[in-house]
Amino acid sequence: MKNVLMVLMFIFLGNTLQAQHIDEEPAETYEKQFGVNVTNFVLTFLSFNQPSNNTPSVLFLYKKNKNGKRKRFGFAGRINWRKDNEGDRFFSSSMNFNFGREFGRKIGKRWNAYAGYETILSGSYNHIIEADFNDEEEKEFNRSAGIAWKGLVGLEYHLNDRLSLLTETSYGISFNYILGSVPNRSPSKQERYSAGTFYSPPTSLVLSYHF
Repeated sequence: MKNVLMVLMFIFLGNTLQAQHIDEEPAETYEKQFGVNVTNFVLTFLSFNQPSNNTPSVLFLYKKNKNGKRKRFGFAGRINWRKDNEGDRFFSSSMNFNFGREFGRKIGKRWNAYAGYETILSGSYNHIIEADFNDEEEKEFNRSAGIAWKGLVGLEYHLNDRLSLLTETSYGISFNYILGSVPNRSPSKQERYSAGTFYSPPTSLVLSYHF
């Protein structure tokens, strides 16, 4: 239901802005754009059953255009914490930084398609603090770091000469390092390495401002 509301809202916004500039084709003179992943924000704040200390995942995307080629930089992160009825405390955080290039092509009056590639640097930290039978606190945690490379394709719709909505999909490979610690385990700390592929479907919308 939330996804339907989101789609209807953006259709309404797009039709409203298009009606204001029905005979105008968006200008292509702007070399830079800054975008925010509005999907995650809206879905989080429409979920009234979410804990008040649960912050949404965010994505900031910056692009610089030159001769049809764009450099792109992105940042995303999430922080969550909560406390249950037994007093156990849970905390999780993650962040990643993306950078790469993309190549665009105009496919309609208001539509652009693009393809590119990115390098992704990521890290996370999670812990659980719980009380044992002697009312002493025990802390279990995991730390991770990773690097990934992905190819991507996207589609962008210009609402007017300053605003656009875009979505993209990607596929890539990642390498990760994980350090975990569990009390009363021997050894208490363990290290792991992993590698794998991943796929990101085109389920997010990024609202961009061109300048």
